[in-house]
Amino acid sequence: MAMTSVAGGSLRKSLLRLWICVALAVALAAAAVVLALTRTVGSSHRAPTSTAIAVPSVVGMTLSEAKAQLQAAGFTVVVAGGEYAASIMPGLISSETPGPGSSVAKGTSISLRISKRST
Repeated sequence: MAMTSVAGGSLRKSLLRLWICVALAVALAAAAVVLALTRTVGSSHRAPTSTAIAVPSVVGMTLSEAKAQLQAAGFTVVVAGGEYAASIMPGLISSETPGPGSSVAKGTSISLRISKRST
């Protein structure tokens, strides 16, 4: 009888260890799932590191109006010269690069061209 109780005790200890290992594995898996879900949900609420904004249209404005609007939006302004534009009155902005509606980073240089009189 002594042998049976020793074997039974040993079996119980083995089963107990097995259940403890299974419980730990389940707890670790649950923690990993919670961590993954928290990171996924949290990342959608973080601000992007580089905020892209749309370039406003300044075609047809005076240079001072265009500069004021672009600088207020966070862009730098470069005057690239003039060009002949039949549909734009001389002295007004005839084109901008990147073009209106382009999505670019704040601080990007916007190149402006001013309409000239045709000769």
